[in-house]
Amino acid sequence: MKPKIITFEGIDGAGKSTLVKSLHDHFTAQGLRVRSTREPWELSKVDPDPFIATMQLMIDRRRHCRSLRFDLDFDLILIDRFDLSTEAYQGFGDGVDRNLIGQLNDLATEGIDISMRIWLDLPVDEAVSRIEGRGETIDQNQQARLERVRRGYSSMENWGQLRRLDAFQPEHAVLSDAIALIEEVL
Repeated sequence: MKPKIITFEGIDGAGKSTLVKSLHDHFTAQGLRVRSTREPWELSKVDPDPFIATMQLMIDRRRHCRSLRFDLDFDLILIDRFDLSTEAYQGFGDGVDRNLIGQLNDLATEGIDISMRIWLDLPVDEAVSRIEGRGETIDQNQQARLERVRRGYSSMENWGQLRRLDAFQPEHAVLSDAIALIEEVL
């Protein structure tokens, strides 16, 4: 049986990595065989040029998807960022042609069947506060990019299996809501 694949999207600071870890622990405790992964997958550095970065991410995604094809021993695969991140960050955030990104994503993912995409929606000012709370700095240009990226995710809200989750809630509420969403496809 093929595993259910759930992807997690959202701006930096939305809590994707924290949520994926908590979900991994939760569903493993429920007796499911769970794999957590993330993108970029093997790419250690993304070029500052948005077009080159897009190409790097697509090559990395293709390799990642090829590895996912052989993960038949799992019931559930949780992916921290996937195809919509490129659409949001490089497309909406940096202005790379979104039609091109869509075509490249189709080629890179090789038809991987995503069961559900969960968008952790968080206001940019809260995301910036969380990021700065980790000791990182965000300048005005980065904040403006995050605004464009969030608007991009918002415009994708009605796409396919994308489900919006309010990431401004307390962490336990975000986890509870995510568990309920995932249980819909298990």
